[in-house]
Amino acid sequence: MEPNKEPSQPTEPKELKVKEVEKHEDGVPTEELGQVAEPAPERAAEPTKEPSQEAIPQNLGIEGPVTHARKRRSRMWLGAILFVLLGALVAITRSVLGFLAGVTILIQIFFIAYLIRHLSFAWAALAVRWRPSELVRDAIVYMPSVSVIVPAHNEDRVLRRIVNRLMEMDYPVDKYQVIVVDDASTDQTLAMLNSLKKIYPHLVAIHRSIEEREKNPGKSSVLNHALRVATGEVIVIYDADHLPEKDCVMRLAQHFADPKIGAVMGRCKIINRNENILTKLVSIDYLGGYLTNEYGRETLHNLPAYGGANCAIRRSLLIKFGGFNAKSVTEDTDITTRLILNGYKVVYDRNAIDWEEAVGYLNQFWGQRYRWAFGHQHVFYDHWLDILKSKHLGIVDKIEFLMFLFVFHAPVVMFIGLFLIMLWGLGLFVPTDIFKSIAIWVLMFLGPFVEMGVGIVAEWAEGGTPPHPIHLLLYPPLFLISIFICAKAFIDGLIYPLIGERYVWVKTRRRYR
Repeated sequence: MEPNKEPSQPTEPKELKVKEVEKHEDGVPTEELGQVAEPAPERAAEPTKEPSQEAIPQNLGIEGPVTHARKRRSRMWLGAILFVLLGALVAITRSVLGFLAGVTILIQIFFIAYLIRHLSFAWAALAVRWRPSELVRDAIVYMPSVSVIVPAHNEDRVLRRIVNRLMEMDYPVDKYQVIVVDDASTDQTLAMLNSLKKIYPHLVAIHRSIEEREKNPGKSSVLNHALRVATGEVIVIYDADHLPEKDCVMRLAQHFADPKIGAVMGRCKIINRNENILTKLVSIDYLGGYLTNEYGRETLHNLPAYGGANCAIRRSLLIKFGGFNAKSVTEDTDITTRLILNGYKVVYDRNAIDWEEAVGYLNQFWGQRYRWAFGHQHVFYDHWLDILKSKHLGIVDKIEFLMFLFVFHAPVVMFIGLFLIMLWGLGLFVPTDIFKSIAIWVLMFLGPFVEMGVGIVAEWAEGGTPPHPIHLLLYPPLFLISIFICAKAFIDGLIYPLIGERYVWVKTRRRYR
């Protein structure tokens, strides 16, 4: 199916049979941008099960004193090590120019390490096939009860589309629950949710008041709120702007037949990639992320990341961990880390396909990537020491996991490097070996572009229609913007605790009508 093919209307939901699952042709889903789908017919369903009797803590998402003290200790050790390293560098070099030269050498070592990582993931995407245990089986035989949660704050542009799609998913109706949480919306989201509730009586509609939102802001708190009424063994999460393929929940849920699997991540594609240049570049970024980076972590290290949407997690583990961390603005990275540190697996299923909206304006891109950077950086601060102590990870996997959590610091290192280049250009600083310095800088900047280029090739090899590779030539300006975003997030993360401020979740404005 070509990306611009005319979308079809929602079809009558069918009763699920255990049969060979038809593979979807790559293309745009049935409800495409620009067309509002009519509500799907109501599904005949058994009454919703009562929530399990498993005890749910009243303080979901709130860290206990032991956890808080451990994270504080982790940050103090990190600061002490950094102070000692810089002090040793000053003592060895004994001059400003010598210090800058030493910093340049450390940056080059850092760049080489990440370049090797980028190239290894690119090799995995092009040369490594999925192991048999990772192949998505056509005969779906394990289907646990599932609760799908959709957080919704001011989502009247997209809410009807996602609810209509979730109500026609291929999953047994007696094992399927859909929960939508209106988080004190100020637009027509609540009214729309109430109208959808009339169409779909089995839809679980929850409203959070303004007082609840102000007291416990953020997506984590919304998910924890919904967790109290969820009945499924498996929790599946979608953002309101998403549109999963009809077999997506089934493909995510089947992996939980293995009791050691704690979470599953599907693949996200961009539904509005042809809207403008920015959406095309974000689409390429996603190809590199899902077909190269995530795939590489899966095949080489068995350490893929659980994302914030089109993902599934065991409800029992969420209860055990006290829910999603309400203090984290990247609850997905936080829960990924906690799962792996406790010996559970995270699995990536690239055939569980979901479509989402890409940001269409630079201010939206800045806000979204700032949150990713800020949250990711702080998960590293909280857990780096736990990773080094982990009994569930080997040495190589510990290194990879630390590099994964540190990845939003890489642009900060690049920012420092850009500052050194500026000093070089002003004649205030000259590297000891100019040729090697230039070569390593070029190779490092090529690393992310190699991942995205391989993602384009992988998409094309699978029969998809990726954006033209020529668009990669337009990516450097956006890459430079990302460097400044991550640097600002890093600086803010140092300043906020000193001035008593706290960064909270900032929602991305939707564009679909």
